[in-house]
Amino acid sequence: MIKLQNISHSFTGSQNEHIPALKKINLEIKEKEKVVLLGTNGSGKSTLLKILNGLIYPEDGKYFYKSRELNRAALKDREFNKIFRKEVVFLFQHPDTMIFNPTVYDEIAFGLRQLKVNDVDEKVRHWSEKFSIAKYLNTPPFRLSGGEKQKVCLAALLCLEPEVLLLDEPSANLDPRTTGWLIDFLQELPLTIITATHNLHLARDLGEKTLVLSEHHEMFYQGDLKAFLDNKEKLIAANLLHVNRH
Repeated sequence: MIKLQNISHSFTGSQNEHIPALKKINLEIKEKEKVVLLGTNGSGKSTLLKILNGLIYPEDGKYFYKSRELNRAALKDREFNKIFRKEVVFLFQHPDTMIFNPTVYDEIAFGLRQLKVNDVDEKVRHWSEKFSIAKYLNTPPFRLSGGEKQKVCLAALLCLEPEVLLLDEPSANLDPRTTGWLIDFLQELPLTIITATHNLHLARDLGEKTLVLSEHHEMFYQGDLKAFLDNKEKLIAANLLHVNRH
């Protein structure tokens, strides 16, 4: 479903120097796989998710979505762009960066209206009830708690009926109860889900496969999640586990 070939990307620093974010990343993700993206801060996890969502384009390499190369030319095709934006959605780490509508109803309905879907009201009410936020439909979303905002953003994405859900540290702003609810909910979704997280304790419940980026922005490991998490030496080498020598 998703395939990356030798993807590299860098950013320009304050002194016009090139700062690497990803180096020669190769991966394949099958339909309905649940994948956990691991790596230290600055390893390139968020950059990889943004490339997968078509928000930025890699400097080198190729990205294929359902066998079609995803690049500027592809997304200039209005019909393909519409399909891709509906099928591949991205939940940012901080919900405040996604919220901009006057009410919760408008927030959930925004994408549906952009796509000119007919049953907007029905879908908004269905997903607001699914996330137990129906009572807030006429409330400005910025007044909600962090967990409630996260639910609003997730409802706004899932009402589009996507096929791929990209999540960047989805539990970062949630309390333990809401985190538990989110994990249970994600496990039940019949979607391809790629979740970036720092929380190794939660990782086991978020997928079966893992992609691990190194501090050098390269693919350190990809394969069975449990096997990686049970390998102390690999965790230390990836700087995901600290061993106290004293």
